[in-house]
Amino acid sequence: MAAGRQDQRAQPTGRRDQHTQPTGRHDRRTQPTGRVVFVSAGPGAADLITLRGARALGRADVVLADALADPALRELAPQAQWLLVGKRGFEHSAKQTEINALLVKAAQSHAVVVRLKGGDASVFGRLE
Repeated sequence: MAAGRQDQRAQPTGRRDQHTQPTGRHDRRTQPTGRVVFVSAGPGAADLITLRGARALGRADVVLADALADPALRELAPQAQWLLVGKRGFEHSAKQTEINALLVKAAQSHAVVVRLKGGDASVFGRLE
């Protein structure tokens, strides 16, 4: 942060207007939502994962893991349900449409879902 520059984050005022009134079914206090986090497992060894990736695994309810992700990463998310959905040449693997459906279904059930990709998720994760 530049010297003399202050943090510009919005601060809550305690006031509500037409844009902040709870709307019933979309009120986050009564309707918790799940989310999907894409995590890069790194170039191989489990200890090469980023701190942010490790924290995401620690909060995960469901992990959809790539075949290239180090199995030792399970130690970071023992509480999670692990689904192996990675692709390997000439071996059985889940289709991308099936993986996408699993991600959505788990998130809709209010789960924190991690899609754990070997390597760099932004390159190999089909993120568009």
